[in-house]
Amino acid sequence: MTQPIKRPFGVPEKPKFTVGLDVPLSKLKMEVLNEAVSIIVLTGLGGSGKTTLATMLCWDEQVVGKFKESILFVTFSKSPKLKIIVERLFEHCGCQVREFQSDEDAVNQFGLLLRKIDASPMLLVLDDVWPGSEAIVKKFQVQIADYKILVTSRVAFSRFRAPFILKPLVHEDAITLFRHHALLEKSSSNIPDEDLVQQVLVPSF
Repeated sequence: MTQPIKRPFGVPEKPKFTVGLDVPLSKLKMEVLNEAVSIIVLTGLGGSGKTTLATMLCWDEQVVGKFKESILFVTFSKSPKLKIIVERLFEHCGCQVREFQSDEDAVNQFGLLLRKIDASPMLLVLDDVWPGSEAIVKKFQVQIADYKILVTSRVAFSRFRAPFILKPLVHEDAITLFRHHALLEKSSSNIPDEDLVQQVLVPSF
């Protein structure tokens, strides 16, 4: 008998410091909580904060209130090892792990698993999905109620609905983030000349 999921799976720690992501978070949350939407592609430039935003979403009170412990966060990467990913998801769901014959078989079995535990909403986050992986992502789509997929990628996959585009930080927020990560706010005597900060940031932003 399938056991209920006990806790969120693979969600990174909640970011302790963010800047410029409150508005995107609010808009992304509306997309995820929209009953008419089953898959959302969060796209943006490398380093724009896609993974951070997806993590913030998983820690949001409203999102946790809806999906509770049924939040699964999986890092996809360039060469996803689907059989291993699905094995871990099976274990997380309290199910006996079977031997999968192929990646396709693993994803198909995951779909069957989702149908078995179709008793509560579920959010599956596929983080860092590379170009050319549309067909693989498509396999994770299962037509059951309240099952959502959030994909983060540098590319907007044309197969799915219009992407949620995360724009680069505005210049002021970029400076704030730069200073924070450089630990400059802790020692004003170490703050470099403003012109130097601008020179560092302009090429990136």
